[in-house]
Formats: sequence, C-alpha cells, structure tokens
Amino acid sequence: GRRIVDTVADGAIGAIETLRALADAERIEAAAGRLAAARSVLAYGSGGSSSLAAIELQNRLFRLGLAVAAYCDGEMQRMTASAVDAGTAVVAFSISGHVQPIVEAVTVARQYGAATVVITAPGSPLALAGEILVPFSVGEDEAALLRPSPTRYALLGCVDMLAFATAEAMGPQVLERLRRIKQSINTLKYNDPH
Repeated sequence: GRRIVDTVADGAIGAIETLRALADAERIEAAAGRLAAARSVLAYGSGGSSSLAAIELQNRLFRLGLAVAAYCDGEMQRMTASAVDAGTAVVAFSISGHVQPIVEAVTVARQYGAATVVITAPGSPLALAGEILVPFSVGEDEAALLRPSPTRYALLGCVDMLAFATAEAMGPQVLERLRRIKQSINTLKYNDPH
C-alpha cells in the first residue's frame, strides 16, 4: 500500500532537491529580467512535462500583467516565432533539448530580435539556439516504466523560480493585480468557510 505513495513522493522530493542543488540563480534572474521587460511572452513546450511547464508558465505570468501565451504544437511555435519582435520574450522548455520544432522556433524568434530563454539540457541543440540558457539536468529514469517521471516536479519548480524572480524584477506594481485576482477567486468559493 505505502510503496506506491512513498515511491512517487520520494521521486518528487528527490527531483526538487536535485533542482535546488543545480539551479543557477544568476541565469534565472537574467531570464526573469528579460521577461519583466517584455511586452509579450511566448512559452513553448513539447511532450508531457515540457508542455505542462509551458502552460504553467502562462498561468504564473498572466497574474503579473504580462501578455503571455503557451504553445505546445510545433507548427504554431514556428508560426508565432515568425511574428515576434524585440519586445517579445520566448521561453522554451525541453528536457532533452533535441526537439527539432522547438529548436527551429527559437532560432527563428532569435533571428527576429526576440529575447530567447531556454530551459533545457546544457550542450543540447536547444541550449545552443537560445540567448539565455537556464540549465536543466534533472534526468529521466528510463528504467521505471510504470512510475510517472518525477522530472516534471523539478521542471515546475523551475517555472516557479522563474515566475517568482520575474515578479521581483517587475516590483510592487504587480501586487495590486495579484490582490485583485485573489479577491476574484475568493468570491467564487461560496461554501468555503476559509
């Protein structure tokens, strides 16, 4: 009974601890500075964990008042990358860094002047394509086919670090918007005594 619970929980905790040990705070802050200064943000991901990270980045950044959209389809990534300018920041997630549509989209976006932040494996094609690399090397466990990969917990932790750093880079102007969102959500909880 406890084996499944403990295996999943231990995997998630281990992935977060690995992220804590390996996270590059300076690069996260540099990436956040580019996001805070952007007029719009595009978040790209492909596959299970990376798509989830792109969508979660959208969830985190809209609260800060940033115009942000997440795309998990390679053709949409390429098309939206073709429409960027210097006011756009692109954030691309790929655990392997070898997903060709994302590499191509980041390359195109960079050619058109967008700030390009890549959260991926160092030395990978995506790492080389981006302007700011936030190294992510919390590996997948290929042997554990039945168990969901704990890597996504670390990737979501990286999203939260990036969003937190972006909020700090933007400063107090984000507080009123966050307060309004929280108030709006609380009015929907009709029977919640808290």
